[in-house]
Amino acid sequence: MNSKRKRKPEISDGKQSSAQSPSAKVLKVESEARKRLSSDNLTKGMKSRLVKSFYKQDCESLAKALLGKVLVRYCKDTGERLSGLIVETEAYLGGEDKGAHSFNGEGAAVLLRGIDPVDGIDHMQKIRSQKTLKEKDLCNGPSKLCQALKISKDKFNKVDMTSSDEIWLEDGEDLPQTKIVTGARINIDYAEEWAQKPLRFYILGNKSVSKRDKAAEDSLSRV
Repeated sequence: MNSKRKRKPEISDGKQSSAQSPSAKVLKVESEARKRLSSDNLTKGMKSRLVKSFYKQDCESLAKALLGKVLVRYCKDTGERLSGLIVETEAYLGGEDKGAHSFNGEGAAVLLRGIDPVDGIDHMQKIRSQKTLKEKDLCNGPSKLCQALKISKDKFNKVDMTSSDEIWLEDGEDLPQTKIVTGARINIDYAEEWAQKPLRFYILGNKSVSKRDKAAEDSLSRV
């Protein structure tokens, strides 16, 4: 897709002639092509968007339910659809949870720790400026996936993902409990007894998980 802007044809009398010039026709064709490409990328592979009722469950249950769903980022500037299967989450319960930013306050949240890239992989590589990165290393961590999908706090803080036209979640697959590994959250040693609470969840065997918990996987296999 040609991303360079084209200058509109100049019309000296301020009115458009009934007979368009060849250059004007070319510009119109290119403009329509961009619109079609943008629309195709937006709807490509689109499944039903998750609605508000889906999120009305406790934090831990939601963290598990999000596994297998699809995170979508639509870049309006390029018309590119970037997406990935959610493969790793962490639950932060707020209140008494010493690992949560809202400890001793209000509010619980689910952290998306990792996604398995689906759409726009080449574009993700360019955004992260690392051509040599393997697909599994593009989004296997919260900072990495935010970089790869151009997600920033300034742009998306408090955005409603059930109505936004730039970022949302789509339905995917419902995973059986035998495919969900449960273990301790990562990098929260400061959380004292909460550091080892089993509030991290990931899809067993997925290559884009940031860090495997082999002990937890062994326990799951014995269930």
